[in-house]
Amino acid sequence: MDRVRTNLIRFGEFEIDVRAGEIRKSGVRIRLQEQPFQVLIALLHQPGEVVTREDLRLHVWPKDTFVDFDHALNTAIKKIRCALGDDAGVPRYVETIPRRGYRFIGTVETAFHENGINTVDLSEHELATLRKIGWRAVASIGALALVVIVAAYTSWRYSRDQTSESGRVSLLVLPFQNLSGEANQQYLCDGVSEELSIQLGRLSPGNLIILDGLAASKEQNGSKTLADIGRELRADYVLVGSVRREGKRARVAAQLIRVNDQSHVWGDEFDRDVGNMLSFQSDVVAQIVKEVKPAISPVAPQRSR
Repeated sequence: MDRVRTNLIRFGEFEIDVRAGEIRKSGVRIRLQEQPFQVLIALLHQPGEVVTREDLRLHVWPKDTFVDFDHALNTAIKKIRCALGDDAGVPRYVETIPRRGYRFIGTVETAFHENGINTVDLSEHELATLRKIGWRAVASIGALALVVIVAAYTSWRYSRDQTSESGRVSLLVLPFQNLSGEANQQYLCDGVSEELSIQLGRLSPGNLIILDGLAASKEQNGSKTLADIGRELRADYVLVGSVRREGKRARVAAQLIRVNDQSHVWGDEFDRDVGNMLSFQSDVVAQIVKEVKPAISPVAPQRSR
């Protein structure tokens, strides 16, 4: 019997929604750009098997895409490991196979559909047993599973809220605005925003939650205010900023705002030479992280109710 792969892939604390292009850790969404996400999906579809660099190039980067492939793939793998909290030296999920490619070594749980019934990736013997039980019993099991899932989710939400109020801090990093007046400079803003999320997320993984600002920024362009979005996402702080480039120099402005009372906690501007793009990005991000860190130490302020 044919089985169709659903859009949910789970491993460890992580859940991947393929259709939505989202990755969550214990229910909290983690930001991961499109190309690293597609590389991760390619690895997850062949767990335990070596996926060659050439296969990844064909899967993620079409022939008509002009890009430094080796650099792009290495960067994508680095971002995947950062999102998963993985270590290239002692990998739990993504293993490097020298001169060949990569292999996903974690335990993957992938859901399937069969005759409209959701099951886990079961063996043929287990599926035959399910058929013998009868559809009514299967439906009952499904209902019981739903109750268990709802109860577990409710318990997790309560635990997350309690933990937040006793020491965890949520920081929403919004994409930096492009004030250069040129669309081709957007990559500069995206690079700073993404690197900030990665570096801030490394400060205190157990106590600091970095929220995805991409979807929030789209809502901000609508009727919702920054305060509304921050409260809805249960953020303690929001980091906003902009990049303006003129010739070989660029100015990055950043502000940290407390959601509770909309107060301005910190703000600064950084003028740098952008001759070396990577050095520019790393230098500015390191300085922002250094100055923001004391303000978001893991002692969460009381949120507005």
